[in-house]
Amino acid sequence: MKKKIEEAFAAGRKLYGDLHENDVQLQYANRIGEIIACAEKNGTGQAMVEAETGVGKTLGYLVPALLHSARTGERAVISTFTLQLQRQIMAPGGDMERAIAMVAEVTGKRLTAALRIGKRNFVDADRVRVHLEVAEKKKGAGEVLEEWGHFLAWAEGSETGQISEFLENECDHLPGGVEMEDVSVNAASTDAALARYQAHVDAAKSADVVVTNHAMLVRTAFAGWKLLHDGGGREIGALILDECDRLPDVARDATSALLPMVEFEAAARKWNEMREDNAAGALIGHVAELREQMAQLCPEDPDAAGKEGVVLWSELSRAQQNALALKVEEICAAAVPIAKVLLKETLEMDDAKIESQLAEYLKIIHGVAGSFTGEGDDLVALRWSPARHYPSFRVYQIYPARTLKRLWSYWMDEDGQRQENEFTIKAKALILTSATISSPTKSGNPDFSELKIEMGIYDKTNACQHLSGQYMPHEFGRVRFVFPDKSAPTVYLPRQKDAAIPEEEEDVIQTINPDWVAYAARMVARARKEPGRILVLANSYRATAAICAVLREQGIEPVEKTRARRQAECVADVIADERAVFVTPSGWEGLDLSAQVKNAFRHVIVTQLPYHPGCGVRERAIMRHLTSRGLSDIEARNMVWVRNRSSALRKFKQGFGRGIRGYRDEMTFWVCDPRFPACDVLENDLSGVVPLRTVKAHKEFAWAIPKRFRVGAWGSAWDDDSAMFLADGRLVSVGEVAEMAGA
Repeated sequence: MKKKIEEAFAAGRKLYGDLHENDVQLQYANRIGEIIACAEKNGTGQAMVEAETGVGKTLGYLVPALLHSARTGERAVISTFTLQLQRQIMAPGGDMERAIAMVAEVTGKRLTAALRIGKRNFVDADRVRVHLEVAEKKKGAGEVLEEWGHFLAWAEGSETGQISEFLENECDHLPGGVEMEDVSVNAASTDAALARYQAHVDAAKSADVVVTNHAMLVRTAFAGWKLLHDGGGREIGALILDECDRLPDVARDATSALLPMVEFEAAARKWNEMREDNAAGALIGHVAELREQMAQLCPEDPDAAGKEGVVLWSELSRAQQNALALKVEEICAAAVPIAKVLLKETLEMDDAKIESQLAEYLKIIHGVAGSFTGEGDDLVALRWSPARHYPSFRVYQIYPARTLKRLWSYWMDEDGQRQENEFTIKAKALILTSATISSPTKSGNPDFSELKIEMGIYDKTNACQHLSGQYMPHEFGRVRFVFPDKSAPTVYLPRQKDAAIPEEEEDVIQTINPDWVAYAARMVARARKEPGRILVLANSYRATAAICAVLREQGIEPVEKTRARRQAECVADVIADERAVFVTPSGWEGLDLSAQVKNAFRHVIVTQLPYHPGCGVRERAIMRHLTSRGLSDIEARNMVWVRNRSSALRKFKQGFGRGIRGYRDEMTFWVCDPRFPACDVLENDLSGVVPLRTVKAHKEFAWAIPKRFRVGAWGSAWDDDSAMFLADGRLVSVGEVAEMAGA
């Protein structure tokens, strides 16, 4: 395949003037080809391949995967982290179009490609109308009413009906605080409402290459659906998981099932009506009774108006738990004969019918019952919708590896034995790739072990594991670093302990330090004295708003990303102004303006290390679960911390890459969180020259910087151009510090 890959890239350089010679991209593509060939020879195989920004990863894996598909007739499946990245790959003039053309040049075969996403991503306009009617009956709901009206107009007129298009192009949140499940198509939807989704499924079935997303893939494995193995009997030759490091997060979210009781009852009634008998009569009655029981437990909180209500199962009284558990038991018993019929029918139905909402609800309620008896590791909470306070069960999955193992079961398990059944997603080659697979190390050598453990991947009997590797450009971009003052203000003020409030019930939202906000704003103002656009990465909308407010006081008008303002609108303003200051909490990953503007951001400012602040409900539930299993509070907190740190390191590395998108790009990388370590010269506590360190340095974040910028490739981080931004607003370079230290 190596020769064909080289021919395809040579053809690409003739077809596209901006496709330049890239030795590392070609090496990466050849390695992907080797893995596919190895898996074909041995029947199956998997490997992890890290490719840093600048390698040209997407085209690098598409070309060998499509060449294999053209030769064998087998399908290729590409899974990405986000729907946005799916569409980016499939956009006119994008990497998929180019790869298809390049492969056609050398094989004479023009392959077809299609997107594949899940039903929950498609809007049901009828359900939106119900929410609009509720909003119309409420007093003082003018703004919410306007939001629902805008959403309904889009839902009725959208060609695709994909909710993500609304979130990306119209508004970055759904009205009224609802979730996608509250307005998406389901078993109760009419055929007309399902038409857009059905057309989407039909298009994907006949395609040679399917581009899906991790959430869809994980839900497939979790539910046992054969959704991606439906290409007219053709096998999958290569399954490529791009941005594979995000799979654990996706697994936690995708398996955090929502069971709305009103719709559970509606699905049971619809199933019963279709068969014109009363087989589900007992089930319907028990579900209705459980719904009433849960509705009575809805917390009355005047501050929670317009927000969902959530109560952990462990926070209910023993009597409340027993009453609900008994009713769930009765539902499970009544569902047995229906489940047998559904299981039999799923073996004979096509994909759209397999995704029966009733079948999904029965699986969720069975999982809820199992959590009561200690059979599983799911966490259960009661949830009430914002609009009507309809009750639901919310199920959280703590250990993503236990779900993700189902994805790898066709290749091997921990005992080295292949596990498969007729529902298993089967592909000869499994390739996991990303810019951030390995844990950052001082040496820069790849270490995939941490992510493998978190993902439940085992290498026993894997014939292709020796082909795992790391690719990075030798020369790609130039970076100057500005380190934070080691005595700069910390991001948050110390928490004030209230002895009357149990620690686990404390508000997870910390108070932002106004001195830190002022320091961050001074850093932005200093960066603005130099040419180029500035990307300011924050960790929350609160921090974004606080920094922007101070910037405006200083006469700087930033482009502020808010919950109500679309990303596309912000990007348009940034592109239009070559001196724009873009402040956003959502730009750490995926923000790439290189197609519109070369070297778009000359400055990237990380306002704080991107540790997740905790979502409240999930963090509280995980802590209680871990301590209930015998761990001490300290051990439980450490487990949560390790997971948070790994995620933060990968996010930090992604954020760094926002400024270097092209071979000749240059940027200054500023950090204003004092926990970020400086280079050796600035890290030394030289009295009177640089400030003393007042907070512990999180050294691993320095290792997250690509090695070529740390050890003296062209554009070394530790050269005389790098500097420290002092709390008083002065910029002191490494060279100046060295001179003062020697004087």
